[in-house]
This record gives sequence, C-alpha cells and structure tokens, in this order.
Amino acid sequence: MPDSNTHSKTTPPKIAYRQAAAEDIENMKALVFEHGPNDWNYLPREEVSAHLDGIRDGTSHGYLAVMEGRLIGLVTYVVGDAFSRYEQAALDGQPHGWIVEGVVHREYVSQGIGSRLADQCLKALREAGIPRVYAERHEENAASAATMQKAGFSEVDTFYDPARRQSGSRRTTVCRLEFARGNEPSRESRPNDGRQ
Repeated sequence: MPDSNTHSKTTPPKIAYRQAAAEDIENMKALVFEHGPNDWNYLPREEVSAHLDGIRDGTSHGYLAVMEGRLIGLVTYVVGDAFSRYEQAALDGQPHGWIVEGVVHREYVSQGIGSRLADQCLKALREAGIPRVYAERHEENAASAATMQKAGFSEVDTFYDPARRQSGSRRTTVCRLEFARGNEPSRESRPNDGRQ
C-alpha cells in the first residue's frame, strides 16, 4: 500500500520552441506589452506593433516559447541596414541582422528561455548567410548584457539616448556578433570603435 505522504513526481510541462507565424501576432503583442515594460525597455506601442505585424509579410521574424498552448517567450529579428553606421566601408551595403525584441513571461524568467530563443534566431540568421547581428540594450541592463555576452556579442558603442531611455544613465549600448568563416559566432571579434 502506498504511503499517503508520498507525492507522485510529475514531469514539468514541456516548452516547445518554434518559429512565429501570422496567427501568433496578437498573442505576441499581448506578451510584449504585458511582460516587457520595465525601467530598461523602450516599447513604443505603434512601433512595436508595426514590427510584430511584419511577421505577416516576412519583414520581421521571430521564435516563440510555448508551454501547454500558452505563449511564454519570444525573440524577434529583422534583416536590413539599420546599423550600417557601425559597418566597415568594405562591408557597406551588405545586410545584417538586428535582434529587435526579447520578452519572457515574468513567471518564467531566469530559466534560459530567452537565451534559447535568441539562439534560434541567431541560427536562422547564420543559416541565411547573414554575417553580423546587432542588438541594443539599456547600458545598465545587467541581465540583457549577460545574455548578449553569453551569445557572443561584444559592445560597439554606448551613447546618451534620453528619448528612449528614461531611467538610470539614460544611455543605449549597441552590441554586435560577427559570425566566423564557418558561420559560427566569432569569439574574437573586436568592437568597431569608429576608427577605420
């Protein structure tokens, strides 16, 4: 006879990671606007909504973490030239990636979900032949800094940005990851400090 004090061990729900699709857009917006706002994030509703709407026509891309049918995390990216000012002249005109949004439901933070999602985005960019990826964060956002560093990003610029940063130093840090020739992240890439 089983001991009445013995609890059966249950398997924690499995998290599925998958590419974002048009039917996910409204749930993505809900997650970003409910769980994204904090002292470090700049989330203008119209711009973020337009970016997420880009999933529909393929101008934006992303990966989702879903548990038991519930969206619990996302990371989105685009390909373009938004950071061309940090590109060397020899690379001018070559598209690069930009990690735009990353949000994890507050009940599931610090479980590696954001890192796994970022890895999925980086893998997709690498497989598409994109040589470099950029991301921005508040200068003092330690959690974001650690995630970016773990993924292989290095800092390339920090600047005063009071229009987007309302707390702390009010500065934005731009980070870059360069894929090595084999399209793996280059751990030896050095920041471009603007000198040619």
